[in-house]
Amino acid sequence: MKEYVYSPHYDFYINKVRRTTHYNMTSFHLHNKYEIYFLTEGTRRYFINDATYLVHTGNVVLLDKGEIHKTGPVDKEPHTRFVLNFNAEYISSAWGSEAVDRLLSSFRWGVKVLTLPMKMQCYTESILQKMVDLSGDDTQESELLRKSMLTELLIYLRQCATEQRKKSEQPERITNRTVEKVSAYISQNYREPLSLKSIAEQFYISPYYLSHLFK
Repeated sequence: MKEYVYSPHYDFYINKVRRTTHYNMTSFHLHNKYEIYFLTEGTRRYFINDATYLVHTGNVVLLDKGEIHKTGPVDKEPHTRFVLNFNAEYISSAWGSEAVDRLLSSFRWGVKVLTLPMKMQCYTESILQKMVDLSGDDTQESELLRKSMLTELLIYLRQCATEQRKKSEQPERITNRTVEKVSAYISQNYREPLSLKSIAEQFYISPYYLSHLFK
């Protein structure tokens, strides 16, 4: 399990990366924190539990605690993304558990990929960049700023998720019945040693065909 559980020893963690070469995460993983993923350049495949989504520039991905996920390439174009991890305790110390439960409710709604208006994209990038700029500054003032900005971001993302739910808008989810069944099987049995051959046998298909489907 330790190989697949990513849990940095921080209540709050933010990272910005731009990759100019083909990049594919080596393995699925999960962590015991909430995650906000914001893509500012490029297109990525985002695997969450037993579903796959296309994530485009300006999309935000909301990950609840314990969700199995990884990203993968769509093409060889560069991409830039922000990743923010935090736990509920980080902001509950400032606002209380009841307020935090409301702030984090959108992570449980099943709206995984948010399509932000252009104005909101600029706002989200701006506030995340400010958090990155504060990295390494452990003063009390900086900590208060981080909590304040995170709270503001969560409020706006919750509003976006609410609007998307009302419109019943769905992100670009890549569907294939066999792939979904195999993905669900992997999600349920990831603690066991799994191989291409053993999974293919489980679904009575050839390893080559299974590999081709997922590719």
